Amino acid sequence: MSVKDKKELVFVCQVYHPDESSTSQLFTPLMEKFAKAGYSVSVLCGYAKGKKSPSEETLNGVKILRHGLNIDHKRGLVWRLVAYSSFILSVFFRLLATKNGPRFIGVTNPPFNAHVLSLTSKFRGRSFDYILLDLHPEGLVKTGVLKENSYAEKFWIRLNQTSYSKAERLYVIGRDMKKLVQENYSLPSTELIYMPHWSVNEGSEYIEFSDSRFTKALAIEEKFVVQYSGNMGLWHDMDTLVRAASKLLDQKHIQFVFVGGGMRFSSAQSLAEELECENIMWRDFVDESDLHESLSACHLALITLSAGLEGVAVPCKLYGILASGRAVLSVSPAQSEVALTLDDHKCGVNILPGEVDQIVEIIKILSKDTKKVREMGLNGFEACRTRFSIQEAYSSLVQA
Repeated sequence: MSVKDKKELVFVCQVYHPDESSTSQLFTPLMEKFAKAGYSVSVLCGYAKGKKSPSEETLNGVKILRHGLNIDHKRGLVWRLVAYSSFILSVFFRLLATKNGPRFIGVTNPPFNAHVLSLTSKFRGRSFDYILLDLHPEGLVKTGVLKENSYAEKFWIRLNQTSYSKAERLYVIGRDMKKLVQENYSLPSTELIYMPHWSVNEGSEYIEFSDSRFTKALAIEEKFVVQYSGNMGLWHDMDTLVRAASKLLDQKHIQFVFVGGGMRFSSAQSLAEELECENIMWRDFVDESDLHESLSACHLALITLSAGLEGVAVPCKLYGILASGRAVLSVSPAQSEVALTLDDHKCGVNILPGEVDQIVEIIKILSKDTKKVREMGLNGFEACRTRFSIQEAYSSLVQA
């Protein structure tokens, strides 16, 4: 049955408004778009860190039902496991008690949502759809957190196989991800659909570099600014970016600005101090309301995805950058969704991970060709408006 015939929708994701994570920022407006289109939308989510939210509320036409314990899951691994477990257990019983009829859609936050949806759907004799934002355990294996061919990996893969094969549709946000899912899983009766990503800053106006208040606040008006903005996590090769900056110390007109934090922040900053990278400014995360203006305070935006992680994840920061109209320098595998997007839309350059000298050379070249940099940025801006939009994501789900 088409979703057009199902005017009820149940969405399962641990993070949702007022959570400030990128996943929450992406899916909150998407669910509200369904509500505006006349759907009865219920969201099963967790509690936002540091936010006082009721267990049930209706916001912009969306009924929000919060589950699990209201704890800070970022305090450490144990707390994360407790938060995940309490959320999954609570959602499991909620889904068992939920009537058949609505369309059920889950997303990989936490990674075990597929298993909960699969099990409850089996008990209730219904179908579900699932959106893969990243792949587990594949990502953990690639980064060395989980040992390859271990019992844990094999068991997790087997659980995924069972759950994914029970889904009516699987959505992926990268063409590289679609390929990896096809290679790793046998899904003869499950439709696999590529759904383009979208930006939380969609619809924002183009801001000239000189007009951004962050440009003025940092006194970088006379510099060619190369910016990394966002999470510096397990899958991001921050060391390569720092080493590239260290080789550009003699280029006084080039200024690096690193905005954000995360698991690799401390090690990246320590390496920068060791290499005496005085050309890097370090800034904390900015509020969502300031993100577009902050992203506009550069000429060239950096993205990184470690070697071997193509298909495992798609850095969502790419789409905010495209929405800001900035050219992209990506340090990612050649067949990653980021690299494919830059090539398709002529909005940036991709360099393979670890190629420090190539990164240095391309930054030198682009710093002297601002016309080309601006052209690539505007190409990305147009791509975000036409291809990577919330309307495209909405249409992908509606047309199923």
